Amino acid sequence: MKVLAVDHNAVLSSERGLYRALQSIHGIELTVLAPRVWTDHFGKSRFERETGPLSVRSSRTLFAGRSHRVLYLSLKSVLRQMRPEILYVNSEPEGYLAWQAVTLREAVSPHTKVVFDSWRNMDYGGRKFPYKLAWFNALAERRVLSTGDHCIAHNEAAKEIFRRKGFERVTVIPPAVDTTLFRRQGDQTIREKLGLRSLTIGYIGRFAVPKGVDLLLRAAKAFPFEYQILLVGDG
Repeated sequence: MKVLAVDHNAVLSSERGLYRALQSIHGIELTVLAPRVWTDHFGKSRFERETGPLSVRSSRTLFAGRSHRVLYLSLKSVLRQMRPEILYVNSEPEGYLAWQAVTLREAVSPHTKVVFDSWRNMDYGGRKFPYKLAWFNALAERRVLSTGDHCIAHNEAAKEIFRRKGFERVTVIPPAVDTTLFRRQGDQTIREKLGLRSLTIGYIGRFAVPKGVDLLLRAAKAFPFEYQILLVGDG
């Protein structure tokens, strides 16, 4: 089975673990298409070459760094060359990339199944997407949900949102955890090392306004019990 995956995260070698695992499965011929450059709140990343057996190609893009607007200039030629059974795109259905995928599929490789991705937990409805060209994102979503073949959702909320929109071909797969990096250790040892001696409220993630860390700190002032707050992250 030929699979083409288009993923901006794969610009970095460290973000290709899932694809390497898929590539190792007998009968799967996988190619990953990643941007040459990707810039977001984590900084600027340049395409890293793959040294193992996984096939990874780079592409020039439009709107690099904006996951809801990015377009891959090499996608048409790679799709025509590969004609894969599955085209997976790391894009919400309202994203330009998902729209590009279903549009090119019809023109270049009609037998290809298009699978898109979603972390959606809010139903924006109509044209209320929080983007400058919300009307186009709404059109893109309608087209993708009417012609796309499957969705990989990372929470149950997305599955329910798309069900209400008439799209029920959704498989929920929780976010993966690399257990070679993240593994359970003795709780007491960690608590002693970090000086945690009472009820601990933990946060792990980016220190960014949308994450609501400031709300947590304000709310904690009203707690009528002893506690500590552990914040792990950067930003």
